[in-house]
Amino acid sequence: MKLFPRVLTVAATALIYSALPVQAEDKSWSVGASVSFFSDYMFRGFNLYDGAAIQPSLLFSYDTGYGTLSYSPWSHISAEGDRQVDKFFEIDHTIAYEASWDPITIKVGHVWYTYPDNSDELPASEEFFATVVWDDSSVSPFSLAPTFSAYHDYDLVDGQYYELGLSHAFDVSSSNGQSYPVTPFAAFGFASNSEAIYEHNGLVQITTGVSSSLKLGDIDVTPSLNYTFGLDDNTVNEFWFGMSLSYSL
Repeated sequence: MKLFPRVLTVAATALIYSALPVQAEDKSWSVGASVSFFSDYMFRGFNLYDGAAIQPSLLFSYDTGYGTLSYSPWSHISAEGDRQVDKFFEIDHTIAYEASWDPITIKVGHVWYTYPDNSDELPASEEFFATVVWDDSSVSPFSLAPTFSAYHDYDLVDGQYYELGLSHAFDVSSSNGQSYPVTPFAAFGFASNSEAIYEHNGLVQITTGVSSSLKLGDIDVTPSLNYTFGLDDNTVNEFWFGMSLSYSL
């Protein structure tokens, strides 16, 4: 299984490049790329890398007519140069299927967490996940866009992590008459059967913050300010910020 993510990367990359010439003819295929810059690498209440991080990703998807199949490689790269001895390289691979039945969208998939060429021998892991998004705008004037995700790590931890996300977008007008969306959000993280990672089960962290979405030509720019409240003995309180740039063909 540990060899599979690398094989998947090579195969998917070849498929992506072979699909690019037919983008204009076949709208079923789509390719997107993004790169994020963060002050810290925060993940489920943990500060996995205490320093500037670069996180590029690629999304390759195909609309089957009955839902969308996708593959996405994602990476963490240290932006700290030689300052930190604990810097590491991570590449994760996600395959997923997503379908919508108004007002519900469901996404299921699998993630491989890998650390190639890592001298610290960080353990790789694998998990299944399912996400449900409810578009509540038709029933509430103050939509919270509830999003619930469940993850089951069956390899390293054999435990579960759950997250409930709530958000609401506002349009804020600037002095030049333009308006920009500003979105406050909160994410509540819960754990079960995860004693190898968290000290206790139940609510282990809450992350709150605000993000926006701006256009820079064809590039979407998403800055964010965030604060994580560590509610477990092993999670941390941390202020962190970042910016994501994304582009879709």
